[in-house]
Amino acid sequence: MPKVNRHEGPVDEKGIGSRIRDIRKRRGLTQVELAQKLGIEQSLVSHYERGAVRIHGSLVAKLASILKVSSDELL
Repeated sequence: MPKVNRHEGPVDEKGIGSRIRDIRKRRGLTQVELAQKLGIEQSLVSHYERGAVRIHGSLVAKLASILKVSSDELL
């Protein structure tokens, strides 16, 4: 069986957070409004947007749905 080399680089939380912030603003949503739609606190949205906290997979899917973009566009 051939060996598959997988390179998994570091996750760019700041880049992901920046994209979330930019898309949220383009959609005309505040952090408070996005937090309400996600069912989380506004402060957590702020942490995500600053790249201070890593976003888990299920939240990426929910964010993509709310912001009307693909998960790939967020990541």
